[in-house]
Amino acid sequence: MKLPSPPTRVALMLLAARLACALAAAAEAPRPEPPPDLVIQAGSVLPLYGPAIKGGAIVIRGGKIVAVVPKGEAPAGVKVLDFPTGLALPGLIDCSSRLFVPPAEKGEDERVAPHFDLTDGLDPYDRDRQEVLAQGVTSVYVSPGSEGALGGLTAVVKLNGAELRDQLVVKRRVAVKGSLGVSQDNISSSIQRLADYATIREELLAAQRYLDEYEGYQRELRKYEKAAKKAQDAKKNAGAAKPNGEKKPERPARPKRDPAKGALVQVLRGAVPLQLEAYREDCVRNALRLQQEFGFKLILEGATEAYRLVDEIAAAHAPVIVAPVVQSFRLFPQLDLRNHSLSNAAALSRAGIDVLVGTGGDTGRESQFLGVAIAQAIRGGLRRDAALRAVTVDAARVLGVEKRVGSFAPGCDADIVVFASEPWAPDAAVQAVFIDGQLVYGGAQ
Repeated sequence: MKLPSPPTRVALMLLAARLACALAAAAEAPRPEPPPDLVIQAGSVLPLYGPAIKGGAIVIRGGKIVAVVPKGEAPAGVKVLDFPTGLALPGLIDCSSRLFVPPAEKGEDERVAPHFDLTDGLDPYDRDRQEVLAQGVTSVYVSPGSEGALGGLTAVVKLNGAELRDQLVVKRRVAVKGSLGVSQDNISSSIQRLADYATIREELLAAQRYLDEYEGYQRELRKYEKAAKKAQDAKKNAGAAKPNGEKKPERPARPKRDPAKGALVQVLRGAVPLQLEAYREDCVRNALRLQQEFGFKLILEGATEAYRLVDEIAAAHAPVIVAPVVQSFRLFPQLDLRNHSLSNAAALSRAGIDVLVGTGGDTGRESQFLGVAIAQAIRGGLRRDAALRAVTVDAARVLGVEKRVGSFAPGCDADIVVFASEPWAPDAAVQAVFIDGQLVYGGAQ
């Protein structure tokens, strides 16, 4: 076989090098984004991560928000659903709901069960889901019941109609739920309220001892591993004979695992907040005392008389889930709500406290009245923009799901509600609801 001449070989080598460079550049070049699969247009769009857009368009791809743009900038050739008179908002979040939670799964059988995972008992077939969805609620925050001092772990759940629990859950283990002085059978006493405080405090102290024991074990384990390595090296240097007077290091015993204390260790480490349901002023004070003593992240729930402790709550940087805003969401009048005030949420918000709004009903059915709760909070003095944030972007941030729900920020789930007017208005009919970019209620005009 005749070999090419030297000049020809050089030319071939240069050609191969240029081809390799071209292929490398093509590989490094950014690939064009696939086109969106849906655009939802509305008379006004409130993204809640930026200013409102009159005549806006929400661009969606793969069930996620791509961008919010003026109508004229929507890509051509893409499916468009138009609501020319509608107001498009992120799906609402009820921050205190019983939807999907059967009565037997509220964590009320055990006095202390902080490790109880509520998501294990969710009912995906809850019949109230569709009625709640029709009012613009696309996610709910669910907690164990209030009969146990430490009832278990909370979760954010989506109303997407999934039949598998894992597909319903946006985030599990949001917080450990506890209760301070919540009346049982409409009976409450100062002794019972103090007993709840003492129980939670003792459990936190036991968890601290458990943590100290485990950290001590870790220190001893490191010492053992270091000593074992030293002994092994000494044995190699001395040959097969065992060095005189050398004792074999003993591996420390691992502490017995305790799931309940383990859940509270996460609270003490600041990885998971402790959410305390407390209504009366003395119970809210006890919650703040616990937070001050142990330094955990605190979320207050209920907090009927929180307006009396605005400065203390602000100093603790504790978000407050105001629920119920309306007493009629409970089947029977409760002692806990005796000093209820519509101005509670407004007073907290004015102090710079993160306010979340929930229905706080006895069943999941009450979640359909979240718009009523917002309207009543506004009636009590809460600013309209704060009321809307309390069930969307602020709620998502406090609950740790702001990258999924609560706004139209790029990358968030395309959970969208189109109202005929503001959700707190009497004529706030829902025109359409989308979850993950799929139409689940109503339709385009």
